[in-house]
Amino acid sequence: MSTKTFLKHTDFVSTLNFHPQNPNIFISGGGDDIARTWDINNPDKPLIEIPKQNETIDFAKFNFDGSLFVTGALDGSVKVWTSNGEFKKLLEGPTDEIRFLNWHPKGNVVIAGSADNSVWMWNAISGQYMSTFTGHQQPLTCGQFSPDGNLILTASEDASVRIWKPKTGELIKKISGFGFHQEQIVCFDIHPVQCILASGSVDKIACISNYQTGKVLGKTIEHDDGVESVLFDSKLDIFYTGSLDGFARIFDLNKMTLKDKISVEHSVTKMIFLKEYSLLVVGNCNGEIHYFDHRKKGIVGKLTSGSSSMLYDLVQYQQNKFLASFDDGAIKLFEL
Repeated sequence: MSTKTFLKHTDFVSTLNFHPQNPNIFISGGGDDIARTWDINNPDKPLIEIPKQNETIDFAKFNFDGSLFVTGALDGSVKVWTSNGEFKKLLEGPTDEIRFLNWHPKGNVVIAGSADNSVWMWNAISGQYMSTFTGHQQPLTCGQFSPDGNLILTASEDASVRIWKPKTGELIKKISGFGFHQEQIVCFDIHPVQCILASGSVDKIACISNYQTGKVLGKTIEHDDGVESVLFDSKLDIFYTGSLDGFARIFDLNKMTLKDKISVEHSVTKMIFLKEYSLLVVGNCNGEIHYFDHRKKGIVGKLTSGSSSMLYDLVQYQQNKFLASFDDGAIKLFEL
């Protein structure tokens, strides 16, 4: 059930992110070139709006303590703002669309991957460029710090995952070639405890790899279209995939065998896992949201947005509550 709707955006909303210290505050950004922060209890009026930018805001994320947020745009610009919306720094370097943007888990360091094939790292306080990570042969698609912050993992349309040392810019592992993806990688998830990575590709395959050794541990062959989303279960040895073929799947992590396959009727666009309820929440390109429990067969429930606008992003709010953003500019709070 949708309990609140936030309607100030006039175009698709591509990114949602909650404040790490104040769970009622979140930020949004999208195709109207504006980022907004909100109090979840007041859907009628944003807390702040940054000035309209030159291009779509693809990413907007708070830092570890919520004192800053960073935006990344279609024109390649990366900007740092205070939580009150004051512009602080332009982080210079990328020359094309920002494909991923993430903070260090414990500090004010930002990494961004670009369609110009490069990865950049900056000190967000000073705006100082720290390092460039070069080697990918095609545009970046996803990337983030390892959970301990000691490594950077990146993936690209060149069908490779690369692992870097942040302090030196050194490439320490490259995962590619036979036994791995043969076409562009579009998503990955890093296990919160184990040094393993799940990746999904347009080649219809999901792979599990050890990012310390660079070894591919296994891959799936069950998808009938590209793998758009992958997620680990933090408690159990299973992982989830969402595909353009309209199915979410559950795999045994150790055996790499298919445990269940659930139709969500249309291509999967985004997934989140509500660990308190052991529920996987799956959004699709028709604006529908399905949720299911891996311990039971089939769909537990289905939610609709009230339109057929594609779902862009999902983020958990509290336990059984989450936000979803859509192609028509709406942001909705749902409660299961």
